[in-house]
Amino acid sequence: MAHKIKLISPEVNWEKLKRQRQRHKKKQKQYYILNKDRIREYAKEWRKKNKKRIKEYSQIPEIKQKRKTYEKEYRTNEHYKEYQKKYSKIYQQTDHSKKIKKLYYQEHKLIIQQKFYEFCKTDKGKIYLAKTTSKRRQKKWIQILPNIFPKDIHVDFHHIDGKIFVVPIPKKLHLSVSGGNIKNHIENANDWIKFYYGIHPEEFLHEF
Repeated sequence: MAHKIKLISPEVNWEKLKRQRQRHKKKQKQYYILNKDRIREYAKEWRKKNKKRIKEYSQIPEIKQKRKTYEKEYRTNEHYKEYQKKYSKIYQQTDHSKKIKKLYYQEHKLIIQQKFYEFCKTDKGKIYLAKTTSKRRQKKWIQILPNIFPKDIHVDFHHIDGKIFVVPIPKKLHLSVSGGNIKNHIENANDWIKFYYGIHPEEFLHEF
């Protein structure tokens, strides 16, 4: 005998159902808030007792792919990014975070130093060091022109206005155009920028 399919009556009050669901969700939330510790403890104990079951379930290809897709989508979510940005800063200020970092550094000191040394040789590393120096000198950093020099020429990032906008020029040249004071240094270095890039920084600054 064929089973009869029970159809939802067109007279169903969908607004009423919606309100019921909302009330149910609200009750669930309130229950969780009141029993948070007990629920977490129960979940913790359940995971301990069912490790094998959890592992077997997580190895199912469909579940692995579903979880991988979900995590990829979730990590690109703006809410997740803001959450990470906010709470990672808070966590980094905790004693636990500082203690973990200190222990990790002590155990991997030579490896960290070597990797940092190699990083500083890259273009990104050089920019990082220059930005750090600018921050220490209470200057801002906005690069307005690209680095046009070969990799074997070390560059400095010259502040064309003395405080915000920077342009890469050869390091030796940057050190040589001291001019006796900061004003002369900026003017002399900006003249060399005109020579290399074909545009004088003052022309750029007039656009702002």
